Amino acid sequence: MIEAGIDSIMTGHLVFPALDPSGDPATLSHLIVTGLLRGSLGFTGLVVTDALGMKGVRDKYGDDQVVVLAVNAGVDMLLRPPAFDLAHRSLLAAVRDGRISRHRLDEAVGRIIRLKLANGIVHHPMVDVSAVEDTVGTPSHLDRADRITETTTTVVKNAAGLLPARVDGRRVLVAGAGGSAVQHLAGALADRGAEARTVSTGTGPSDAAIAAAVGAAADADLTFVLTSKAWDTDVTDPQARQQLLVDELLGTGRPVVVVAVADPYDLAYVDGAPAGVAAYAPNAVTMRALARVLCDEVGPRGRLPVEIPTADGTGVLYPYGHGLTW
Repeated sequence: MIEAGIDSIMTGHLVFPALDPSGDPATLSHLIVTGLLRGSLGFTGLVVTDALGMKGVRDKYGDDQVVVLAVNAGVDMLLRPPAFDLAHRSLLAAVRDGRISRHRLDEAVGRIIRLKLANGIVHHPMVDVSAVEDTVGTPSHLDRADRITETTTTVVKNAAGLLPARVDGRRVLVAGAGGSAVQHLAGALADRGAEARTVSTGTGPSDAAIAAAVGAAADADLTFVLTSKAWDTDVTDPQARQQLLVDELLGTGRPVVVVAVADPYDLAYVDGAPAGVAAYAPNAVTMRALARVLCDEVGPRGRLPVEIPTADGTGVLYPYGHGLTW
């Protein structure tokens, strides 16, 4: 990509001891950003951080230090610091007392300005609003999004042969987290003839929400329960309530399919469910593609992009590249 002239690269908050033994994430590593990316790989374009509100980059240093370390590592643009005013003050102070050199600052600002100039943003900052519909969300774009998402939907577990599902004329419940994903999936199943009912519980379902979902599942032929970051096992954290929701739904004795709409790691913590699917995103296009896979309009082709460890962390439950089909 660098050889092809890519304009910008984003850093990840990942620790690579083989590249930097300090334990600093790549975003804050001079050895990685300047030494490897700039030096060895020869990248001269814009380097931007991933969001600085993420825990992975905040574990070791305070928010005031993170922005300074990132710039000195060779980063040009800081994305979403959790406290913008603090980040601004910290950078100004670091420049004034010499911790960030004028040269490093000019270098970063220069790359930002050059990229804006190259894309016409400086001289022509306003877009033609009337042309947006001809450029964004066109039928070809939407079709491409559908095709891509179909290939990512990953059937991880299908022990009871619940999938593919026959929903036409059947009572189907869609419950759980993922915001509007519950409604999107229910709508897509209803389009395929299901008598679809929904119970949105959120990521920290209350006792009342769990009871409502369980009551609806008892009267359903098939339940799809959506989870979002349910892997958090801290009992003081509301995320653990999603695990309770799944357990209670399984207790009805009715067929249950778990869909992890964010991190696939959820599936290790609800492994008692007979079927599990990784969807990776809670948006409408993903839920539509999920419905096509679930209802056997397209075969599942997705493979896990990560390994899923066991819930107790002692081994691997599902390996990298795992994915079922039919």
